[in-house]
Amino acid sequence: MYSEDFMKNQILHISTQGVDIDTNVNTWALPEGAIARFGKGEVKDLAFSPDGKYLAVGTWVGVWWYDLSTWSPIALWETERGAIAKIAFSPNGKRLFIFNGDKIIKVYDVPTGDCVSQVKLPYGTSLVDFSAINQHFTTSDMNFSVVYVWCADTCEKIAELSIEPEITLEKRRYKVRPLCFSPDGQRLAHATPVDTKGTADFISVWDMNTFEPIASIRDYTTQIDTLAFSPCGKFLAVGDASGTLKEWDIINGSLTDNQIETSSDYPDRIQIIPSYTTSGQLRAACGSSSKIAVWNVEDSEKIDAFEYGWYIRSYNFLNGTHLAVRDPLKVWIENSSDRGVRLLGHSSISVLPTFSPDGKTLVSEDGGSAMCWDISEKKWQRRIYDKKRSISQVYFSPEGSMHARGNVWNTNTGIVWNVETDEVLATFTEPDTRLIASASAPTTGACAFGDLEGNCYVFDGKEPLKILSGHTGAIQSIAFSADGEQLACTSEEGSAYVWDVASGQQVATLSTTWRIDTNLYIGDANQLQRRLKILKNTSRPSTPGRVKTIVFSPSRDVIAGGKSLEIRLWDAATHEVRLAILLPTGCTQPYALAFTPCGRYLASGSWWDGTEKVSIRLWDVANGENVATLWSHSTDVEYLAFSPDGTLLASGSFDGTILLWDLKPYLNT
Repeated sequence: MYSEDFMKNQILHISTQGVDIDTNVNTWALPEGAIARFGKGEVKDLAFSPDGKYLAVGTWVGVWWYDLSTWSPIALWETERGAIAKIAFSPNGKRLFIFNGDKIIKVYDVPTGDCVSQVKLPYGTSLVDFSAINQHFTTSDMNFSVVYVWCADTCEKIAELSIEPEITLEKRRYKVRPLCFSPDGQRLAHATPVDTKGTADFISVWDMNTFEPIASIRDYTTQIDTLAFSPCGKFLAVGDASGTLKEWDIINGSLTDNQIETSSDYPDRIQIIPSYTTSGQLRAACGSSSKIAVWNVEDSEKIDAFEYGWYIRSYNFLNGTHLAVRDPLKVWIENSSDRGVRLLGHSSISVLPTFSPDGKTLVSEDGGSAMCWDISEKKWQRRIYDKKRSISQVYFSPEGSMHARGNVWNTNTGIVWNVETDEVLATFTEPDTRLIASASAPTTGACAFGDLEGNCYVFDGKEPLKILSGHTGAIQSIAFSADGEQLACTSEEGSAYVWDVASGQQVATLSTTWRIDTNLYIGDANQLQRRLKILKNTSRPSTPGRVKTIVFSPSRDVIAGGKSLEIRLWDAATHEVRLAILLPTGCTQPYALAFTPCGRYLASGSWWDGTEKVSIRLWDVANGENVATLWSHSTDVEYLAFSPDGTLLASGSFDGTILLWDLKPYLNT
């Protein structure tokens, strides 16, 4: 049971790290140059404060703090890098441990918000957990056969706990195994695969004073998902992949009578999460794709249940009374009038941001629905959801009407409709193949799709689908010209073609090889020197390079493509290469592109390439000059869109957010 001193420890103050919490939450801790952030970022991990008053939510953006008495965010930490992978509190609530995607662990003092120590972990390190006596934290290697013990004060490694025999998992068999400390910090339990396929696990228990093994449980024929020690440290609750929970007496190595099997209650995949109350009562949260139930295991009594809607991807179950799960992010607190409260803003709303013609609204796709944001107020406006249809993209007609393209739920019937009037504008049968790229032409209402076999399908709203064949690899990107008369399409094998939409005929092939006129190469000096050296000293034939994204200029004179190490510009009339801009280290994957409405400038966003933040770069199309660099999201920038007047830029990222940028200081639009 927890000590009296532990129970007296309460979090009395949380540092805001300079954020004015009375301001619009969408303006907190923004990168330089940004004026708003829409969405709070995809959730990676969750942790209740030990007193149950707060919930810390680790996301790609940083760590959000929620006051559970108001369900409101009160702080945002660690935004300089973001990319949070795991978080945990010390039992007295005075420290927060943050593990990010760069394998760096930082230890924060909660009252001051200061980082008191940090360490970069070695390659192959995976899950992190922390001891209850505030002195240690642990990590494990990629095969979960070695556990490393670290000092929380100095971040120095003090022990390695090795499991025999050591197993090397086969590729694609990697799955995080749980680590768990007893509440007094005297014992550590963790799961380890028994074979290279990772189909079954065993459990080791260690004495944290001697760092010697004291127990081993090898009765499992499936993977171990969850572990929890009883308050006294004598019992260990184990949840496995079959949805079965068992309690073990660690001293005797025997099962107790506390068991629960949920497979008969849930028709699909089951997840079971154990947690002990402070009095030692074992409880379990059992979740599937439709509901989550909380059980008293000893009495087989269902305490509560709430609707969920998806599989649990992260969780925290504190003292059997506070449960947080995602996706979506919901919180359950025992004896609370609010059951299964959803904390909004943590879904991935970053897909295909689009401005309304008047520039007042930004719309983005959100997992089959769409989100609308008020630009001037920098606030969420509304969600567009249709019970009968899934939304793939929202765009605006030349007259300003909001149209949606998608499909009828659970069918291959494509549909285009007016969102405001619900008028169906067109229907079509989607091809019986996996579609991986798409585009819409607002001026004509046409839409296009690409598949894995290299086919591009075009629907103009009137005639049956046109099939544009010629590529031999999976379609990478599709774009319509501003007038909707031409379509550019790129594929995995490196081909890039331009098609006439009306006739369905190929009108041009765009050069994607690296052996072009050396005078066309500009950009980063180091990359330029390297490329010219290769061209001079290599006689081998030049092969096509894969173009991951392609866009037409609104001025109809240029086509831009993003490929590894460069941005390539083609003349839209002659289809000859105009420029090849070589990119500096850190932004060599420019797979998000957008022209300003005037066509004078091009914005590029990169996939993450080792930098603290990912750069968005603005280029002068005429000469390829980099006129501005914005350090933006913590991971891949996937979508870019300009406002109609060219003064604002929206960047959608894999982090699940959209950043809004004021470009007036940088561009002469």
